[in-house]
Amino acid sequence: MNATPKRRLSLREPARRMLQFGRQILVLTDIRRPESWLGTLVSLLLRIGTLSLIVFAAILIWRLLRSDGYVIEAFTVPKTLEEAGFQGQVLARMAQDEFLKVKEIAASVKADSVNMQGDEMPELNVAVMGFGVSLRSVAFQLRELFGRPNNVIRGEVTLADSTLSLTLRMTGFQPVVFYEKINDGLRPALNRLLRRAGEQALGNYDPYRLAIYYNRQMRIEEGIKVVGDMLVRRPQEAHWAYLAWGALLEDQGKYEEAMQKFEHSARIKPDFALPWMRQAWCFQKQGNNAEAINKAQKALELAPNEAMYWNACANMFNQEKRYDEADRAYSKVTELVGWTDGWQINWAEAKLNRGDMEGGKQLLREVIEKSDVELTRTLARAFICFVDEDYEGATKAVFEAAALDPNNGFAVRSAQQACLRQGDYQRAIQLGTSIRFNSENAEQKQMILNLTSMGFNLSGQQDSAIVYAQRAILADSTVGFPYATLAEVYAMKGQNELFFFYLEKAFQKGMKASAISSQEEPYGRFAQNRRFRNLLEKYKK
Repeated sequence: MNATPKRRLSLREPARRMLQFGRQILVLTDIRRPESWLGTLVSLLLRIGTLSLIVFAAILIWRLLRSDGYVIEAFTVPKTLEEAGFQGQVLARMAQDEFLKVKEIAASVKADSVNMQGDEMPELNVAVMGFGVSLRSVAFQLRELFGRPNNVIRGEVTLADSTLSLTLRMTGFQPVVFYEKINDGLRPALNRLLRRAGEQALGNYDPYRLAIYYNRQMRIEEGIKVVGDMLVRRPQEAHWAYLAWGALLEDQGKYEEAMQKFEHSARIKPDFALPWMRQAWCFQKQGNNAEAINKAQKALELAPNEAMYWNACANMFNQEKRYDEADRAYSKVTELVGWTDGWQINWAEAKLNRGDMEGGKQLLREVIEKSDVELTRTLARAFICFVDEDYEGATKAVFEAAALDPNNGFAVRSAQQACLRQGDYQRAIQLGTSIRFNSENAEQKQMILNLTSMGFNLSGQQDSAIVYAQRAILADSTVGFPYATLAEVYAMKGQNELFFFYLEKAFQKGMKASAISSQEEPYGRFAQNRRFRNLLEKYKK
């Protein structure tokens, strides 16, 4: 008796559920009751958003837990500094700024020092620990809770008898104390003190970069000392130590000694591509492109996906007039990094320099069509105008480029060159003295400083010209043309001995004697001078 009703109930159940679902749909879609479905939708979105935030926070905390970066805690400071506005948290922020400045300078000296990420050379990352509740402070406490050590930088600042002292404590390293006299105000002294702390922190974690940093600052002896310490204390990084040693020698123009260090680095670690590439650059600086190509190709065997090496090799092929191989190398760069206006302009400039005007112009037209950066398109138009000998159009374009970005090195350099051709020396000076240099292109900086020196010299301001020529030399003392500019300044001042000294220095640094024209000033005044003619003859060989 009971079996039949049960079977009927089970048959009616799906129908009842479908009817209930249909009624819910009708309620949600009833335009006369928008508050019903709108409320449901808002509630659903809020729940999804809350869940997303929780997941996002969990991922961030997980990443912070895994991070081996350093956290800077608020410094301990005396009451005198607190009253002057330099509380512990403020000094921690200032310390972070100085650490990052040192790291940026070290990483920007040469392209090779940028590519140091990975297991062997991890990054030195620093962040300031804040007060209150934050993801970083939560992660910090969780690491402590789970027994994972935190990497911490602490500082204790004292002030006594117009002398600041800072005790720097960094997890995993011995404390170091620095002293700084307050001679020109409290903030400058604190900045110097924290800069030294930044150098120490970088040296603790990555002495290779500290050596490169000292090289960039022309502190050669300190750089050599860091290399020596690396060889004693970090024998597992000896290949990096010899690479840094070679870089220090190379930038002093001691190419043979530098290449010996690079060769030693390669022997220690045979699969290390960088020392082979550094040897290539040494040979290239000495004008031996054939041997430079051999070394560069060895580097590419070890690092076939390094676009920078392919680009360097392409430039060497171009200089050797091996144009087909140069174009294949440039194509490889595009294959590796994709189409970019920077690489395209570089390739176009190479084609123009070899006399392939139509090929260079075609690449520049592609830049104008594809680039979404107005400055880049403007520079490409300037190039084309130069090729077509439309100097008025070229001048207009480079001035437009410099106006779009007064700190773009290529635009400023091009505008300065246009000014010097037109005899507008003051504008060339203004462009060169107002630019804020970034740390990405030391070569561009050197050219601008040199052009600024030329502007001062041609306008009769020889003392300022000497200052800027010397700055250009400091940017890279292995390059010859700033020495020639300095020679020209001394010629204008009538100091002939210094003229001959620096002109020969320019030739010794690799500048071609054929670049000197006896028809141009100040060389015209020496055209019949036997010493001048002998000097040209000596270095034309």
